[in-house]
Amino acid sequence: MPASIHGEESGVGKALEVVEKALKKANSLKGIQIYMDQFRELITPIGTQAESKFVMNMGYIDSKNYYYKEVGTSQELYSKNGQCINRFQKDPGYQTWHKLEGCFYELNEHPKVVLNRMKTYLGQVTATEEGNNYVLQLKLSDPGQVKRFQSFRVDPGSAEKFFYDEKIWVDKNTYEAKKVERLFQLTDFKLFEKLNVKVDIQREITEIPWPE
Repeated sequence: MPASIHGEESGVGKALEVVEKALKKANSLKGIQIYMDQFRELITPIGTQAESKFVMNMGYIDSKNYYYKEVGTSQELYSKNGQCINRFQKDPGYQTWHKLEGCFYELNEHPKVVLNRMKTYLGQVTATEEGNNYVLQLKLSDPGQVKRFQSFRVDPGSAEKFFYDEKIWVDKNTYEAKKVERLFQLTDFKLFEKLNVKVDIQREITEIPWPE
């Protein structure tokens, strides 16, 4: 269980210190290798529901330079300066590389993005200790605060209940981000939506080799 940080290091001051040092480290990275596990659930009043699970390995430099391999569909996708190719290794019709008209991927769980988000809402961030890591946690209950960086299927403006909880684990010695977890739940009078994202940050990368 995380332990609260007491004394002079407690409160917003310690959270700001960890955020700024971790952000400096995150900004120094050329790119990152991650493993992502994402689950989305949508439930309607008549009981029908749409569930989707998305698991992938990803190398990310920026929104135009990345690759990922999705577990389950066996899809691989590469983007280099906005030029994209993909294939499906298990599909006989798409086992060779195909050029896509366009693609764009913004990694909302990138440590730089998460830490900047926490800096924006610093007054609602808590800092605790868990083993060799600091754990920064942001909780929001106003859907308008996160509308800028979260895609909703349900209109946040109609929300009867809203819950947003995001955590990032930061190494105490190196201030390197280790993992991110993000959960939101939104309920209006007709629909229920839940998104749970878990990201393990595995290592730094400096380039993404384009496949032969």
